[in-house]
Amino acid sequence: MKRTGNPQTMLKFMRLAGALLFACVLSSSAYGTIAFIDPPIGAVQVGQPFSVNVGVNGLDPANDLYDFSFDLQFDPAVFEVLAANDGTIFDYSGNTGLYFDGSVDNVNGVVTSQSGIDLFQGFTGTGGLLGTFTFQALQPALGSMISVQNMTLETFNAASNLGPPDIDPGILPVAILDATNSSATPEPATGSLVMLAMAGGAALLHRLRHRRN
Repeated sequence: MKRTGNPQTMLKFMRLAGALLFACVLSSSAYGTIAFIDPPIGAVQVGQPFSVNVGVNGLDPANDLYDFSFDLQFDPAVFEVLAANDGTIFDYSGNTGLYFDGSVDNVNGVVTSQSGIDLFQGFTGTGGLLGTFTFQALQPALGSMISVQNMTLETFNAASNLGPPDIDPGILPVAILDATNSSATPEPATGSLVMLAMAGGAALLHRLRHRRN
């Protein structure tokens, strides 16, 4: 079999190709956008309000986020939403973004169209908070889910041209929470313990005096 090409040249070419491939992998993974929900797992107490935050990390500063929108789904038999509140991702350099709190539907278990717009078109961050939701657990349950749905992230170019969302949010996150009733027996207050001790001491002293007489 006849060989063609210089082996050293081929080796240099392969090394260069490998280096270029590695660089491409790094550049593509350096800004891997990831939507998150916090807390992702945990336990909450029935009847006590708790907060759930939704945000995004890993944005590319050279591919500026201009607007976002998403829904939040939950089990209405276990949870209810008390309030949907603004995010802060577009609050920078003294500016405040334009936010729209989602529409809460506690019957069907969904908050729809939580959204925001960067009015100043100057966001260059890599992440931030998209919304905070105040929940309350209605009854005990194990592993009930609160999930982010229908998230869209757009640059100004996509939004102005009415194109499809051009920032991939990655796998949409899910929180898995246990709702529990508090079963701990409250400990007596320190003052009450002191008073009980004093009363017991007084009763014992009275008995001793009575026996002496």
